[in-house]
Amino acid sequence: MNAVLCLTTLLAVIYLSEATPSGYNQELIASITECMKKYGLGKDEVVTVMKTYTPPADKEKECAVGCVMEKLGFIKDVTMIWDVVKASNPDRYDTPENVEKANQVVDACAKIVSGKGTDLCELGVKGITCLRDQTEKAQLQFPHFSFE
Repeated sequence: MNAVLCLTTLLAVIYLSEATPSGYNQELIASITECMKKYGLGKDEVVTVMKTYTPPADKEKECAVGCVMEKLGFIKDVTMIWDVVKASNPDRYDTPENVEKANQVVDACAKIVSGKGTDLCELGVKGITCLRDQTEKAQLQFPHFSFE
């Protein structure tokens, strides 16, 4: 398992647009904060992951990705729940065109990362890495993210 620490998700999944509703933003921030404390991530590491879907290279911290994705409902019983990821797209993107592109990204990842995994940490990394790669392929801009 490469040292990919992508927080979700979140998402991975998990980037926010300027127009993100406060409820979703609050849930995301709470999940990230809890998981970063649990796995020893610094704020700068989290912001980098969230803005670029690029995980830190520290293997010790990669479980934070799965942690956040699980807290957001993107992973359940070590299985990616792509319908939940897709349902979050209108909260993360501010135009119908970008939501549609994001939905296509999720559909592609659902084919690439499917079935039950054996490890939450590894599954989170696979999920967020797929989202990063497919987002770049679709030429979809990553949503804005900040802790403020």
